[in-house]
Amino acid sequence: HLTERLASDGDLGIITAKVFLTETPDRLWAVGGVFTGQRVVELGAGERDVGAYDDARLDFVYGCAMLMRAEMFRQIGGFDERFFLYYEDIDLCLRARAAGWSVGMAPSAHVLHEGSKSTRGEPSIKVYHHARSRLLFFSRHLRQAKMLFAASELAFVARQIATHLVAGEAGNAVAYVRGTIDGLRSRMVGQTPGGTAVAASEHGA
Repeated sequence: HLTERLASDGDLGIITAKVFLTETPDRLWAVGGVFTGQRVVELGAGERDVGAYDDARLDFVYGCAMLMRAEMFRQIGGFDERFFLYYEDIDLCLRARAAGWSVGMAPSAHVLHEGSKSTRGEPSIKVYHHARSRLLFFSRHLRQAKMLFAASELAFVARQIATHLVAGEAGNAVAYVRGTIDGLRSRMVGQTPGGTAVAASEHGA
């Protein structure tokens, strides 16, 4: 289903299946989502599948079930290797869209997904990488003044740390601080995939 859809649409750079939760296969894990310029909005998470998102316009899909066009992948320089866990697939999709490609879903293709397998039993690792990758992602894609971003991000980080401390999760609070600091360091490197600027022109130009 995925290869057929990709072959039938020359503008389509990335295609996903409809992803369901392994433990509750009648409910969607997610179908992807949209990026408003300020927020990542996930679509369908935990909902029963009634076809509500079969024709939804998507800005991004998730890497657990993603088929990509090789031409597109080479053009945008592949994944940004600064992302180790989380946001790397959303970043890739947004760069593909910026280069003129579309992102979509084949609703007839179904996949079962068991989430968080990479970090299960290691919550501090999950917290660390989520904090680190989140900062990298928004520092690149957020359509907001830098000072506003810095202020809002500082407030968000403070809330996350406070939440972990109140819950008695001091290790997770430390992991969030470490992730944020390491995200800032990685952002300072500023290297784009392939070591070159990401193409912004229409594909095929």
